[in-house]
Amino acid sequence: MEISELHLQKMRYPNNDFDSYFITAQEVAEVLAVGKIPHITLPQSSNGPTVAVLMAVEKHPDREEPDYYVPEFYVEAITQNGGNPVFIGFDKTAEQLQQTMPQAILLVGGDFAFPPAWLEEGIQAHGGNLRREKAYETMITYAKEHKLPLLGICAGEQVLAGTLGAKLCMVKGHRASLDDDAHLINIVPHTLLAKLCGLKMAKVNSNHHMAVSAKTSGDFVVSATAEDGTIEAIEPKDPWHYFVLGVQWHPERMVKKEDFLTDRIFNGFMKAARGGFVHNHEAIPFSQAPMVEIDDPHFIVDMMYAKPQNLSGQPVYELCGIGNHAYVRIELWEALKKLIPWLEEHQLKLKICDAFRPMSAHMALKEAIHEKGPGIFASLAQTSKHCHGTAVDVLLTDMNGNELAYPTKVDCYRPDLAAKIQKGDTKDFYEYTKCGRHDYFAPNLEKEIANREQLKNLMESVGLISWVGEWWHYELPDEFNLVYPPVERRPGKRLEA
Repeated sequence: MEISELHLQKMRYPNNDFDSYFITAQEVAEVLAVGKIPHITLPQSSNGPTVAVLMAVEKHPDREEPDYYVPEFYVEAITQNGGNPVFIGFDKTAEQLQQTMPQAILLVGGDFAFPPAWLEEGIQAHGGNLRREKAYETMITYAKEHKLPLLGICAGEQVLAGTLGAKLCMVKGHRASLDDDAHLINIVPHTLLAKLCGLKMAKVNSNHHMAVSAKTSGDFVVSATAEDGTIEAIEPKDPWHYFVLGVQWHPERMVKKEDFLTDRIFNGFMKAARGGFVHNHEAIPFSQAPMVEIDDPHFIVDMMYAKPQNLSGQPVYELCGIGNHAYVRIELWEALKKLIPWLEEHQLKLKICDAFRPMSAHMALKEAIHEKGPGIFASLAQTSKHCHGTAVDVLLTDMNGNELAYPTKVDCYRPDLAAKIQKGDTKDFYEYTKCGRHDYFAPNLEKEIANREQLKNLMESVGLISWVGEWWHYELPDEFNLVYPPVERRPGKRLEA
């Protein structure tokens, strides 16, 4: 269908203390009346990922029909994170989405007339517009069909919950401040919300009288709760995209305050809209990163890439200035310290074979084996957890530094295979890497596999995550690189010990 471009204007409605973007219902009706589809945007659009935002309605005293509008906070939350919002009206929602072809969906808050089947027995939602709720369902369906990231805020979260089989209930004490912290939330570990912010608790604002009922179970997991048990965030059990999140508070109102949780949510949302699972953080300098050097007698530092006996055949870390020093983010060090009592009890030490890897060193490793694109090392330094300072390659030794037996050496290093790799012949090496997997088993390697499993249980006991392809590799939870940015250490002067 043919479209008609419409641009929002900005004004402040009576009794509001903030500006809003709006378009009159008459302007939209005139476009629909001639068989066209409205394409509603800001006066100036950007080249960022397109985010579809369903508009609310607000009555203006000078106009008979309520305007379509959206508070400025939502627009700023998108644009300040590099996004390009497009705005959807209630009528012909599906057609507008088909014409717009958004890369993400934002469900904003507001009053809704919820379907009776979504409400706990004995309660009734007041106000709102059932057309708006139906339009939200259309947007959720579109997101599912096109595998788009989706963020629902306040009532937007409640509609998402309703489509996932939830009931809604009334709550007291949550009509608080929109512009200041109102209460704490507890964030459930290993959820998307936890991965986004890396926090266990946070302070949020609050202004709602309904919430997702804790008495009913739907096809979602709870990712945050208030201190009184109110559900504050949900995620689908089986999401159609890795970023599908509903939050009960209003993070958009906290954008101007540079709130950390707000920044992580909207930054992660817009990075998801750009496509792919990798969070494309800009690198921060080593001098500004919260890095700690591992220098404790319970740990042996023997960085394999500081000497030539490695897959590249070169002492890359010596050449880039890091030498035989193991640096990690402070959060990773806090986890590793928890191993000390166990190591003392079992009279063992943990050998650190690799830790923080400068981005320049990562690319030097790839160059040394003439590797382009994905392969033995990650295709981009930004995608290697070592370059974020959030990963270590480790094994256990006795008190004299003698390594326990494992199915392979770290990185599946063998001098004969390394020599082939350096000449571009990787076939035999890739075949051998099967032995380095966590699921590899051979009846003649019972002791080696038992040691592998012991290491895995030990490292995971302090909250670190293993990767099936490498028995020696452990990292902080950050599945999509959403939390910790990569760190760059430029070649040159040696780092001080």
